Amino acid sequence: MARAAERAAPTMNAQDAANTLNALCKLDAAASAMSPAGWDAVARAAERTAPTMNAQNAANTLNALSRLDAAASAMSPAGWDAVARAVERMAPTMNAQDAANTLNALSKLDAAASAMSPAGWGAVTRAAERTAPTMNAQDAANTLNALCNLHAAASAMSPAGWDVVARAAERTAPTMNAQCRASILNALKKLKSIKALKGISMKREIFQQRKVHTYCQTVLRYEGSVDLYVARWARLRAQCRRRGGMSQR
Repeated sequence: MARAAERAAPTMNAQDAANTLNALCKLDAAASAMSPAGWDAVARAAERTAPTMNAQNAANTLNALSRLDAAASAMSPAGWDAVARAVERMAPTMNAQDAANTLNALSKLDAAASAMSPAGWGAVTRAAERTAPTMNAQDAANTLNALCNLHAAASAMSPAGWDVVARAAERTAPTMNAQCRASILNALKKLKSIKALKGISMKREIFQQRKVHTYCQTVLRYEGSVDLYVARWARLRAQCRRRGGMSQR
């Protein structure tokens, strides 16, 4: 597959380039078999086809690049600029997953975030605002977590945008897994100055036992590890279930 991707890269269209990167970020064996020349070829394909990418292509390409260090390293400044322009151009047609994945990827890719223009940030935050009512738990958590790490995006959010994203987090709280809960906690801590998030009433849905919530939040605040928070939350939740003190959520 790695050799085939390298050979086909010069003739790939936007869908092919996005799908190839998306597959490589999910197939460790194929990614490990890619040569530096192969990564360079696929990165050039993403750059060349960026002007014709649709919303899903742009979101999937950025998402894959955020998970593939070798591919991201092969991107040129012109390539990042081309993908950033694709994001700006296609943001008005993004669905909830596209918007959340794009923001999440931009929060992990400094080169891509640096290539975004003020108009681009405005476009992608408006996409998050527009699609928030249809976000699932993962989308809502990824969006808030990304916004707490992207000053330019957070600054571009309108009060109405913060309100609708907060409501999305509140609405999807009952279906959040431990990792989503940890991401939301971390985001709310960092975004405490945002008025719309101060009144977010997710505690009952996210934290069935206040003592467990307080303990885990203390771990996050003082030990600074989301992974440790997730592990301790899962362990304490299991203990509470055995004692009949917490729901299965």
